[in-house]
This record gives sequence, C-alpha cells and structure tokens, in this order.
Amino acid sequence: MSKISIVVPIFNVEHYLKRCLDSIVAQKYEDYEVLLVNDGSTDGSRDIAQKYLADSRFKLIDQQNAGLSAARNTGIAQAKGKYTYLLDSDDWIAPDLLATVIAQFQKNEADLLFFNFFLAKNPNDYVKERWFTNRPEGMKEPLTALKALFSNQIGNFAWSYVCKTTLYQDKDIYFPVGRSYEDLGTTYKLIAAAQKIYFSKDTLYYYFQENPNSITRTWKPRNYRECLQTYHEIENYLSNYYPADHELQASLYNQKFSSLIMHLELSRKSTSYVLIWAKVKQLKGQKIFHLARGNKLKFWLIKFHLYWKIKNIKKKLVGQ
Repeated sequence: MSKISIVVPIFNVEHYLKRCLDSIVAQKYEDYEVLLVNDGSTDGSRDIAQKYLADSRFKLIDQQNAGLSAARNTGIAQAKGKYTYLLDSDDWIAPDLLATVIAQFQKNEADLLFFNFFLAKNPNDYVKERWFTNRPEGMKEPLTALKALFSNQIGNFAWSYVCKTTLYQDKDIYFPVGRSYEDLGTTYKLIAAAQKIYFSKDTLYYYFQENPNSITRTWKPRNYRECLQTYHEIENYLSNYYPADHELQASLYNQKFSSLIMHLELSRKSTSYVLIWAKVKQLKGQKIFHLARGNKLKFWLIKFHLYWKIKNIKKKLVGQ
C-alpha cells in the first residue's frame, strides 16, 4: 500500500472541525497519516483535534498564527507519505476519496491527480459544482493542463487534487505566506512541475459554502492587491517558460480580467471600486490579446450601469 499524508490546517474552526476529521476516519483506505497543523487557534479547535490523537495516524503540530499558507507549508515539510493531500478544515471528503485516488495513481502512474467536488450547505444539502465547463478527463501533459487551468476548465483549489510529495519537497514548491489567493499562486507551479497529470471523473469533495469567514464575505482591498501581485508573478512565469504560446497567455489574460470583475463586484461598497474599475479599463485598453465575448459583455454592461441591475434581478428570480 502507498501511504498518503493528509495535511489539515486548523484555525478557529471549532464548529466544523469534527465533521472534517470524522470524514478522514471514515475512509475505506487506511494507510495514511494526518498532520493537524494548529495555527494558533484561540477557540476550542485544538481540544477537538487532541481527541483524535488516540489514533496513532494523527499527529498534532502547534505553531504561532501565521496564516493558511504557513500552516500548509508546515505540514508539507513534515509529510512522509508518497502522496500529499491538503484538506481544508471546514470541508469534508467522501469515504472513498483516498481509495479512489490511490487506485488511479497506481493505474495511471500520475504525478498529480485532480477530482471534482460538490458545493455543500450541509451533509444533506449539496450539488455537484457547475462552475467549470469542458472539464478535461484522463491523462494530460502539463501544457494542456495549464491551458485548462487558465481557461477555467478546472479550478486551482489546493483541496481538489492530490500530488506526489516529491513535487512539493524536491521542487521546493510551497504556498506564499501572508497572502490571499495562495492556491492561485501555487497550483500552476505544481502542474508545470508534473510530468503526468490525471483528471478523474469522480466527485469526492464537499466544499462548504456557509462559512462566514470566506473571502467573498470578508473582502478587503488588500485581497485585490494580492491577487494582482499573484497574476503578475504568473505572467512573468509564462513569459519565461512559455514565451511563444500565445494561446496560453491569452487564457491567462482573460482569467485575470474575469478576476478583476469579481473584485469590482466585491468592492462595490468600498472606496476601492473606482481604483479597480480604472484597472479593468486599463487592462481592456491594452488589447494585447483577444478579450473573450463574455468578458466584453460584462465590461459594457458595467460601463452602462446595467450589470448590477441584471445580477439583482437574477437573484430575485432564484429566490436568493
């Protein structure tokens, strides 16, 4: 059997942690270790985590609060399994997640494996995600996978894939500390470093949608600035390693534009709105790459003050 290391960063999640850890205990595949990284929690999270230490596969690591990336990096550095999986502590996993991914790793000899996920309000109320269209399936090489990532055919969520531990440790790939959008700044590096990437058809993860601390509910201007910084780093990376691939760079351009529109929406009640709208107009005006039809439509609807009205009508129609 091939051991898998599960890294669970923990910070003030006392209301969700038991559900998460119970989903690990319920796994059909049993050869795993769990690295519980307590990132300076001030609620009852640590006490909950301690109850699982009776199982020798669970290990508790305490550190001063340094953020999600730092907690993940601590776990990755100490992982001893052949594979490493990062599980967010407010979410939970299907009982066959580990068994399924291990079997697919062994069958396909992949370095990195993606799977699908549910959007969940609670364990009895969930639906399969429909955010990503034309999702790839089967084995892909890195360039194809990168195009899928930047074309929004897959997400960059760190919990939506499992990879060989050596991809992190030997390639020195870690999450950017002290910054939001840490998955955006890391997943593309893992894809580029892998030789074989497998996209599974299976839906194995429950992404909790009701956490009041999610970034969409606690948006701050620095989130926009850090997102821009991350996209700047990715642009430099692609220019260095894929300078002639205009399709790849155009996909990133459109994803960045969509991301700015999202920040524009999140900033509507702040003084940052005007600054972000100016950046959106500047990006559109560069005309470096073709702007996708959907992005063009959003831009003109916002420009003529129709976008938010239409969104509000849609919300009313679906009863939100």
